[in-house]
Amino acid sequence: MGPRLLLLSLICLQGCTPCLPKIEVVPGEIPADGQSQATVTTTLVGQCRTVPTLTTSLGTLSTEEVLTKKRSEYTLTAGNIPGEAVIEMTLGDRVLSQTINLTNPSPIAAQLHLHGPISEGDATHAWHTHQATKWDTPVLWWTDHDYRYWHDYYRTPEWALGDTLQTESLASGTREAWWEPTMAQGMDFVPSLDSKFLWNESPTLLLTATSDESALDMAFSSLSWHSSQRRVFRPLLTDVTVAFSVWIPDDYDPKRHQIRFELPLSRIEPNVVRRVWVIDNDDDPATLPEGSIISPVNWAVGERNNVEIELSSFAEQHLPEGLDLTLRGLVIHVGLRGSDGQEFRVGGISITEALDADQLLAAQRQLLDEELSTEIIHFLGQEVSYEATELLHFNAYGLDGWADYEGIGFLRTHPKEIITDLKQRGATISMNHPFGVFVGLEEIAD
Repeated sequence: MGPRLLLLSLICLQGCTPCLPKIEVVPGEIPADGQSQATVTTTLVGQCRTVPTLTTSLGTLSTEEVLTKKRSEYTLTAGNIPGEAVIEMTLGDRVLSQTINLTNPSPIAAQLHLHGPISEGDATHAWHTHQATKWDTPVLWWTDHDYRYWHDYYRTPEWALGDTLQTESLASGTREAWWEPTMAQGMDFVPSLDSKFLWNESPTLLLTATSDESALDMAFSSLSWHSSQRRVFRPLLTDVTVAFSVWIPDDYDPKRHQIRFELPLSRIEPNVVRRVWVIDNDDDPATLPEGSIISPVNWAVGERNNVEIELSSFAEQHLPEGLDLTLRGLVIHVGLRGSDGQEFRVGGISITEALDADQLLAAQRQLLDEELSTEIIHFLGQEVSYEATELLHFNAYGLDGWADYEGIGFLRTHPKEIITDLKQRGATISMNHPFGVFVGLEEIAD
């Protein structure tokens, strides 16, 4: 030991304090929603002669913000994978760690998105009421199309909650322009909403219709929805395998029967969507959307075809750079045309094209009972969608006023920015069609 180092050592023995690093994380739990944040604070007490470095096993850490000479702050932003994040602070040969729990995201309502009394023909309020009574269920479940009327593309409607709907709100150029104006004339919607939080209240939505003959099939009914916090969540990158079986009829015609399986891997960047399709070899790939990844299957006619796809490995291969909100859970869009009895399975859930209305409602009710919750809530919400890009289709609930996202602006606004804006307004987001479009849902018997 040299004279100078020996002198420093003697001085420290007489008056130096040892280096005592400290790391804190607040709060100790945040949702793995891709945007929630926690504060990581490092403190150095005593004679610390090296600069600490920080790493995290989940989420991302911001650059250092120096608060004082001995105290620094970092921001941990959650990713989309839940679990325990280990934050390590390395100071020379010493390693300290703290953990934070990244939980499943706050509830996103499972909205089956059954369409309404006008837009879907026989799917009327009266029909739903009749079927609910027949199947002894208090839950009636349909979507915004029953009570969303637009004055113009994504402009604030010319009516307020509780007001009589005006026929001019159905003028040419609206999304629901095929609706007959007389069907809405004189009809009132009276909401009772006491909370912005989807899981705390039990609101009642009272629907009344006038004696106008063209509105008779709407009848009137009192609807109540309730909610629990239970939801189905399955991260996409956790060994998810989808199995499906399809019966191909003897008269199978690939031009008339189209069997496609779609997995959206990114819906954050507009026009950046990666899909896997399972299609017939005779299908013309040129008819598929740009960017589609084709996985053809040779269907055997006159028998049941069983296919399995490992979605997790596929997602890892084709996922665009970075994680986005889609990876909160498994989102499946199945398009089936032309054949009855086609069946898809995801884990224990089967998705079957059922043409019989009674069978369809029973299957949906069974799913609500066994997979989601016996108590379902549905607020009077605002639809946020833009069908030209297929990037947005969800409802916003609990808004104080209307979010006015106008027409072409959607082409320049990322869905993530809109979702962030809505959450800042206190809204809860409900994704539409979480289990597919126009298909029945039923539980597979073990």
